[in-house]
Amino acid sequence: MSHVIIAFFSLFLLAGNAWADLERRSCGSLYGGLSFIFKKSVTPEKLAKQFESMDWARETYETNVHDRRRVASFYARLKTAPYYSYVSGASGIDVPIGSEDYLAKQLSQTGLVYDVALPWGDCGGAEIAYFSLGKLKDQMSLRQPANFQNVIQSAAVSYVESRRVPGLQRAGITELKSFTVFPIEPHLPLGRVRFRLASEISRDQSSNNTWDQFDVVFNLWKLDEADSLVTVVIEKYKTAPRAGRDNPPSAEFFRDDSEDHWDREYIISGSIAAHFAKFFRSFCVVEGEGFYPGQDGYPASCTEARVGKTR
Repeated sequence: MSHVIIAFFSLFLLAGNAWADLERRSCGSLYGGLSFIFKKSVTPEKLAKQFESMDWARETYETNVHDRRRVASFYARLKTAPYYSYVSGASGIDVPIGSEDYLAKQLSQTGLVYDVALPWGDCGGAEIAYFSLGKLKDQMSLRQPANFQNVIQSAAVSYVESRRVPGLQRAGITELKSFTVFPIEPHLPLGRVRFRLASEISRDQSSNNTWDQFDVVFNLWKLDEADSLVTVVIEKYKTAPRAGRDNPPSAEFFRDDSEDHWDREYIISGSIAAHFAKFFRSFCVVEGEGFYPGQDGYPASCTEARVGKTR
């Protein structure tokens, strides 16, 4: 979804949210970043110097924000942290999903910043999508990438087989791309799965009967004995004409679809989160500005769940 304006940002606490101690910024996300305000005379370089000799701070990690992929370390991100023009002395960086609380504590302990919180966001483009693993057994074992991969793959196969599409021999396929672990505490896993499937599954009523291809990045966000949370990010969305094919075509047949791709990726993230929540008999949360219950493609089964609530 396109970004519209930079709004005036205020702070508020996620009342009743058992899984977040950090304050959330207006229009900001719940994960994947931190914002903070430098104390007087502190620069990004001076703050980064505090972490220069720490091995974990030198490990690189990948983030994908606003369609921009970046691989860099915590130290490097701090050193080049931008100043926000709308709040004097404020800055922020992308962090591994799940590490927000740990890194906020590390930043606060330097004594060089204050008001560490979840990230500022651009109003008009905010998007949140995650689902719970419900009462799935042995959730603490999902810290191992292989175990997390097996759980995600089983739900992914269920997703592509969830709907029979008339005229198609096979409605979709999945391809595991990579599963790994973030190098920063609490070392939670993430994985990428590529989907090629009929748009009737991925976009439902908003579909124009094409083949859709996209990657889903699944991040284990909050690990617990039950109701662990997994975030959903859609990337590299492409389409291919049906053209009489009764099986998904190979990757070379797909082309970028720049028109409304933000909106379509949002719809797909809701579709994924809703099905995975159903698979695990749990709940999901999908929020995005500009989408409301009742619109084509809106994941109605997620509308009862909201940030700070579980059911």
